[in-house]
Amino acid sequence: MNKTYYDLQEQPQDMELLFAEKSEGREIKVLLLEDNTVNQILAVEMLAMLGIHNVHVAENGIEGLKKIEIHKYDLIVTDIKMPYMDGIEFTLKVREMENYKNIPIIAMTSNVKEEQVISYYNAGMNNCLMKPVDIRTFKKILGGYIY
Repeated sequence: MNKTYYDLQEQPQDMELLFAEKSEGREIKVLLLEDNTVNQILAVEMLAMLGIHNVHVAENGIEGLKKIEIHKYDLIVTDIKMPYMDGIEFTLKVREMENYKNIPIIAMTSNVKEEQVISYYNAGMNNCLMKPVDIRTFKKILGGYIY
């Protein structure tokens, strides 16, 4: 496996500044797929702490696919277990789309057994955040993927 939450590289302390520099004045747009309202609020607040305020929320993979047909995102953060279409199926479908073959997709889940995490990578995800997510790990993981 590549980088995981077990194998983090040091990132600069001031992630908001890092994201601002990497985005070159352009607002970063994130798609968050999460079916739990509390987890949605927490993730949006953590993204805001990083200076990312343009966050669209989808409650499942079907809603997520509809949103990426309309909007262009810089990063996708997805839960794994969701109704109608889970994060793995969503990721497989996204990776078939020409415009989204290389977009960073980060799993955010409590299902983090080694074989599960390997299946996320095999589906095309770039990394995995373990729930409950702490802000320090959130910053480190996302810092490597925004530009």
